[in-house]
Amino acid sequence: MKKIVMMVAVMVGLVALVQARPTVDNEEFVGPFPSWANVKRDFGAVGDGKADDTAAIQKALTTFWQKSRVLYFPAGTYRLTKGLELAGTGCGMIIGEDPAKTILKWDGEDNGVMLMCNGVHHTKFSRLTWNGGGKKGVSAVFHGWDGHSSGVGTALEHSDEIFVDVALGIRAGKPHFMDAESSVIRCRFIRCTEAGVRIQSFNALDWFVWDSEFEDCAVGITNDPGAGHFHAYRNIFRRSKVADIAIRNAEYFGIRHNLSLNSKRFLECRFVDGWAVPTTVQGNTVVDSTEPASILIGNAGPTIFLDNVIKSAASVTNGPGMVLETKVEGDYVAVGNTFTVANPIKARGRFIELQTKVVDAKSIVLPELTGAVTPRNLDRKIFECDNGTNLQAVIEKAAGYKGKRPVIHFARGTYALSKTITVPAGLDVQFVGDSGSESTVLQWAGGTNNPGPMMVLASPARATFRDLQIAGCAGTTVGLQVLNADQPGARISGDGLEVIGGLGLLANGLDQADISFRSFYHMGCDTSIKVVGGPLAAAGKPHPGRVVLFGGASSNNRYSYDVANGGRLMVQDTWYEGAPPTFLHMTGFGTFTMSGAMIAPGRAAPNAAPTDPSFAGVALENFNGTATFLSTVFGTKVVVAGEGKNASVMLMGVQPGEENMFVAPPSESHVALLQSRRYARPDEGLPETRPVPNIGKPDAEWILKMLEQVRTDIPRSLMTIPKGTTDLRFYRTSVVGCATNVLIQAN
Repeated sequence: MKKIVMMVAVMVGLVALVQARPTVDNEEFVGPFPSWANVKRDFGAVGDGKADDTAAIQKALTTFWQKSRVLYFPAGTYRLTKGLELAGTGCGMIIGEDPAKTILKWDGEDNGVMLMCNGVHHTKFSRLTWNGGGKKGVSAVFHGWDGHSSGVGTALEHSDEIFVDVALGIRAGKPHFMDAESSVIRCRFIRCTEAGVRIQSFNALDWFVWDSEFEDCAVGITNDPGAGHFHAYRNIFRRSKVADIAIRNAEYFGIRHNLSLNSKRFLECRFVDGWAVPTTVQGNTVVDSTEPASILIGNAGPTIFLDNVIKSAASVTNGPGMVLETKVEGDYVAVGNTFTVANPIKARGRFIELQTKVVDAKSIVLPELTGAVTPRNLDRKIFECDNGTNLQAVIEKAAGYKGKRPVIHFARGTYALSKTITVPAGLDVQFVGDSGSESTVLQWAGGTNNPGPMMVLASPARATFRDLQIAGCAGTTVGLQVLNADQPGARISGDGLEVIGGLGLLANGLDQADISFRSFYHMGCDTSIKVVGGPLAAAGKPHPGRVVLFGGASSNNRYSYDVANGGRLMVQDTWYEGAPPTFLHMTGFGTFTMSGAMIAPGRAAPNAAPTDPSFAGVALENFNGTATFLSTVFGTKVVVAGEGKNASVMLMGVQPGEENMFVAPPSESHVALLQSRRYARPDEGLPETRPVPNIGKPDAEWILKMLEQVRTDIPRSLMTIPKGTTDLRFYRTSVVGCATNVLIQAN
């Protein structure tokens, strides 16, 4: 075993285990609106738990799209005797009044599927309970495109739902068509006899499970049997009978900041020995697993473990608490992990281990996770917007309710904006559409004589955008412009923001603002995200500002990311594929981390030289900052060129397409390739995967420096912040077709 070790053994007794839930400024529910279709009023469903509501609900699912894009279920218990079906449709929402009061209950045959979705896309399912009625083998919701129905399975959201007494809560993937880029948010999975969430085909990719709870399930989240991949953030698992998370095969995985209580095992990866999947296991807290090894990795990695805490059961006095072992020697990295037993890690292969701690069990404190807290309906004042020409007047009316989060609602349709819309400073207005995308569109109609911006938010911006699209046209300068956004404590956040075309998002001159998005989608851009640092960043001084993308997908950009003037950007668990051969081009200086990714750009010209801009998808030219790539699948080369005297570049736990992926860097830069594996080409006649020789000989201090951003810029709860501070939120909102779609600036 080759091993770098810096271990700290600490035995202390501080406080008993406490599980706290933070007081946060939670998301809220608004609706129903008059434009929504109602399953009782419009389609005759009864919802008394006795009548068979199958036919009424099926009619509603088939036809509500014709007049509305939202189907609403009032409180009630809706009895189902046969499976429901949705096929070849999208850009809608299916919403219940409250999951505690709105229940779809199965009373059909064993092994049934309560709702089959075939080619359903850009659709939100929320605030419903799916009850299997105790029947065997029942699946609640199955996303399985058959490859023939119009549309593909993508851009889905399951939020604030309960899945109880079913075999499978959510299934995704019907071999091997597309059911991808989807989110599971604040859901509860109770007594799922097979799994809460199962991803089960090679093209069921980029599923993001956030802030959900799994209780007494066989497995919480898995892709076994099957394939595909997922990412799990901030979930709570209790008493899983097999494992909280079970992985078989596919691409990269991110398992981050979860809490496991009294399960058999937290993570179990049982692959064929030679297979390799880049995986990051970060910031998880595991308490009292019934198996001695809370984490079992049965594949060759490369796997990176960062800042996990494993409290073994009282009956376990000696390790290992983590077993990393296959018949072939693997590649593993463990940094900053805490255990309560001696000999905590058993690993076979190349192994970097830094800052391991062994502590007394009484010192372990549980993380403060919000879990699956269902947003409440707070009965906000609602203003209906009839057309784009009167939107400014409606905003002025809503301003009379400043401080009370008034709602401006847009029913399904296109709203033409011919003049710049201004949102006054501090107005905490909520702009809410009927499902966004193709359903509710604010369309720029200013013409060439009036290029925009479309909407300007004065400081401090306190608005929320939900379920709508803001669309420019040729020549439109800016979609959303946020002014003076850099107050201490300022926050711009959201889930499901999408930018298409032009410059996707520009964070310009900010030192203070926390800009963080979950499930961020960016495509067809000249540059997707550009971060330009403010005065502190430019001077190389400490500053709290950051831009972080926690999950998403991207395609067909000329360049995806850029940092300048000391800007700070981290991208996690994001898939990229596209026709241009370029992906990333950085000059100047800044800090960039990519942790968990697929980089699959188009091919460069066959005879392209290293000096050709299209030669390498990742090019760091005259770059004097730090760039770190972790758990990333590379379908391209990396060039470090030019002056770059202070450049630091680390690739760790990656999967390159070929061994010679680096083009020789200048001697002044510090470059390392560590603990990586690649698949052999068919003509090489080699085992499935093999280790890639390490490049560079970094010391522990340098490695820790390169890991600083991924260990520091972690997800944060939406704590209440001062009223005089920017607090801008986006949920399932797209901004498209502008020269700059979203501009967040310091002045």
